Amino acid sequence: NESGVEYKLEVRYKDDPKYVAVYKFNTEPDWYQTLWFKITVGIFSLLIFSLVYIFWMRKMAKRKQLEQKSKIKMLYAQLNPHFLFNALGSIQGLLNDNQIEKANQYLAGFGSLLRNTLTSSENETQSIENEIKSINNYIELEQLRNPFLYRLTIDEKVNVHETQTLPLLMQPLIENAIKHGVSNKVKAEIVITISKKTDDLIFEIIDNGKGFDILAEQKGFGLKLVKDRITLFNQSSKKMKIDM
Repeated sequence: NESGVEYKLEVRYKDDPKYVAVYKFNTEPDWYQTLWFKITVGIFSLLIFSLVYIFWMRKMAKRKQLEQKSKIKMLYAQLNPHFLFNALGSIQGLLNDNQIEKANQYLAGFGSLLRNTLTSSENETQSIENEIKSINNYIELEQLRNPFLYRLTIDEKVNVHETQTLPLLMQPLIENAIKHGVSNKVKAEIVITISKKTDDLIFEIIDNGKGFDILAEQKGFGLKLVKDRITLFNQSSKKMKIDM
């Protein structure tokens, strides 16, 4: 007899052939045919599948993270020459205007600013405090060539020491505001506001320059870098957007 099989025995009586007695009985199942064994195998198979799936997901997440870091480094590699080109243009402008002393001041401050910029670009994030230091240093240098009023307002709800932001995120926007907005303008002014609304951190840059058509396609390289970095950042859970 086979193990774990149900058998049926039919008995026909000689005295009454029409009457058939039916008897059912089961043979004892082998250990691998028992319910507890099947449940154990099912749980074990599910566990193995779960472990393989988790390992695969972590491997894909790590690969995506490495790809993202590679793209970030590529964007930083583009950002630094863009910043360097604009700064050298300012130095050239001072020299062309025969403002030798201011050009020397710019060069002295530019060396320190460039080191900070290169250091910042090695980190994924930096504190708002360090971001503000870089912005202030840059604006002080640009004021040597183009005198303009600069105001910075920080909401008291913003913890500049602990709150992190993308390094040099506002740098290209400030460069554009100076170069295309207030350059050679009388009573030029740039206002930067850092505020907090519910869970959102808001950076606002305003200048009183001639403005531009916000609906037109913007071909500026600096603005494209900012948008590309925001797009890359938004691949994670947090979201960022830019409005003009």
